[in-house]
Amino acid sequence: MLVECTGNISELLVADGIRAIGDHVFQDGNLLTQITLPHSVTSIGNHAFAGCKWLKTVRRADRVKSIGVRAFSGCGVLEKVEFGEELREIGVGAFENCTSLLEIFLPEGITEIPERAFFRCHNLREIQLPSTLKHIGKEAFAFCRNLRMPAIPEGASVEERTFYGAGQNGEEEDAVS
Repeated sequence: MLVECTGNISELLVADGIRAIGDHVFQDGNLLTQITLPHSVTSIGNHAFAGCKWLKTVRRADRVKSIGVRAFSGCGVLEKVEFGEELREIGVGAFENCTSLLEIFLPEGITEIPERAFFRCHNLREIQLPSTLKHIGKEAFAFCRNLRMPAIPEGASVEERTFYGAGQNGEEEDAVS
């Protein structure tokens, strides 16, 4: 597990064999713009990249199974994270205030999108919700003002204000399908 990073790095290639990015490891990294993960990384810890204001891309996160609480929160220029079919768990507020995030892939197998997971991802345009989804938390997609309303899987529960301020008009949308 990678537990500490003590320098200002702009592009990082994490060494093969590392299985987890620990809590707070890159939090508030001033220069980090791109990170490439090895296939061995399966977990990204709480606040691992939170506040990395110049982080734009996370590559090869295709084996990541869990993303911690607020792991990428406040990464204002983050546009893309390359997750794969193995992703199963997203922490509360994981992508909160990632205002430049354009797209995210949520594979089959995910059962919950927690509270504020994509809160204020203003540029998120489209998301396909997996058929395995059972619950979408409060304000999960609130203020995603460019989001085209997704189809909600049958039987999934949707908490209040989940899509508040989402959609082309920035008006509250009714998310029941």
